Amino acid sequence: MAGIGFELRKILSKDSYSSLLRAYGYSAIIGSGPWIISIVSIVIVSYLLSGAFGSGEVQLFTASITHVYAFSLILVGPLQLVLTRFAADKLSAREPEAIFPSFLAALTVAGFIGGIGGILFFGFGTEAPLLYQLSAAGLMIYVCCIFIASNYLTALLDYREVVWAFLVGYVLSGLAAYALGITWGVPAAMFGFAAGHAVLFLLLFRALRRGLGGEAQTSWEVLKYFKK
Repeated sequence: MAGIGFELRKILSKDSYSSLLRAYGYSAIIGSGPWIISIVSIVIVSYLLSGAFGSGEVQLFTASITHVYAFSLILVGPLQLVLTRFAADKLSAREPEAIFPSFLAALTVAGFIGGIGGILFFGFGTEAPLLYQLSAAGLMIYVCCIFIASNYLTALLDYREVVWAFLVGYVLSGLAAYALGITWGVPAAMFGFAAGHAVLFLLLFRALRRGLGGEAQTSWEVLKYFKK
């Protein structure tokens, strides 16, 4: 699924240092965007919040986000492998219209798994206010869905939209976490961080809906690929 790859080759064909830097910059953000930008945003937000909260509160905030990303990657990892195989087979069979319905099914599964995992870990395993627990659980759902969406991004031709989605989403996450956090505390900071991720997911969903096409209905055919 090399739609973005073809577009980046056009940049490289201009044969200049600026084109080379642009192409590698875009590919780095697209390929490792969730990790690079999220790490930078977490570091910045943690630094800013450290002036308003105690070390224990900041540690809770950063540790929670770290666990969210770790658990989300583990939970949806097997599903991502199946989705990749399914999409590749459908493209080979010249049935690209089947990809988006499978994406909707994968989002349903990922959201359910992320919700259960978030409720169990943050609801029962983390001592924090209810708003914090719910926001952290919601963040896990959004991150699981973002990982699923990232599985399809290289099929898109509009790489700039993908890059801007990540940048806008994480900037909003950081700003909302800081603005709400210094006003209402760490639970509000987690709520703001989760809200920014919700925006990121919606931007990626819009890009995939336009780029992949197909009917906006859920198809569970992809689940048969677990056995295959």
